[in-house]
Amino acid sequence: MARHRKTDTKAKTNMPSQRQLRVAEQVRHELAKVLLRGHFSDEALMDAARITVTEVRISPDLKNAKAYVMPLGGKDMDKILPALNDHSKYFQGEVARVLETKYSPKIRFIADDSFGEAQRIERILYDLQKSKKAAADDSGDTGDAEEAQDATQDKGENEDATDDQNSVS
Repeated sequence: MARHRKTDTKAKTNMPSQRQLRVAEQVRHELAKVLLRGHFSDEALMDAARITVTEVRISPDLKNAKAYVMPLGGKDMDKILPALNDHSKYFQGEVARVLETKYSPKIRFIADDSFGEAQRIERILYDLQKSKKAAADDSGDTGDAEEAQDATQDKGENEDATDDQNSVS
C-alpha cells in the first residue's frame, strides 16, 4: 500500500514553529535583562535601560535572530541602533549562557516601527471618523427630520397597540 506524505502547512504560511517561538521569547527576555544591567562602555548605550526589546524573530535553524528594539520616546535611534549592532557579539555571548541550544543565534538589531505604524493608522481612523461626523453635521437638518419622523411612527404604532388592547377588553 502506498503511503502519502502529509503536506506541511507551516512551510506554506511561513508560520514559526513552537520551538522558534519559545527560543525567540527566551532571547528577548535575556536581551532585556542585559540591557537593564547596562554595563556598556559605549556612550550611546550608557542609558540602555531605556531600550525596549519588543520582539525577536528567529530563523528556522535557530542560527539567526532579528531583535526589534525601540528606545523610550523613540529618540536617538540613529545612535543606539549602530551601537547595539556593534556589540551584537557581546549580546550573543550573554544569550548563549542561558539558551540550551547547540548554537547561539547571531543577533541583528532592527528599529521597531510598529509603534509609528500604529499611530499612523490611529490618526487615519480618527481623521475618517472626524470627517464622517463633519459630513453628518453638515447634513444634520435632514437627520433631525428623519429622527422626528421615526419618533412619530413609533408613537403611532404605540397608539395602535393600545387601541387593540382596549378593543379586546
